[in-house]
This record gives sequence, C-alpha cells and structure tokens, in this order.
Amino acid sequence: MRALPYDDPVFIAMHLPLKMDKPVFFEMLRLLNRQAQELDPEEFQKVLHQLTDRPVN
Repeated sequence: MRALPYDDPVFIAMHLPLKMDKPVFFEMLRLLNRQAQELDPEEFQKVLHQLTDRPVN
C-alpha cells in the first residue's frame, strides 16, 4: 500500500473524497478549517475569501 504523499496536496484532495464516506469527509473538512484558522489566521482569511468571493451556482 502506498503511503499518503503529504507533499502532494492535489493528490490528497482528489483521493480522500473517493475513499471516505460523505459525512466523514465533511467532518474532516470542518476540522481542517478550524486547524488552518488556528495555524495561520491571516492565510486562512485569504483562503476563505477565495472560496466566498465566487457566485454560488
């Protein structure tokens, strides 16, 4: 079994939703957001702005 390539965020982002149940994936997403905010609030705000600055379809 291949180890998770921590230096390849694109692979991780594409792989995890395929392997995780939807509720578990979204719980992980919530936790990662909380951790990102604690790790670097300014960078987290930049990411949040990128995500919310787009019209919702």
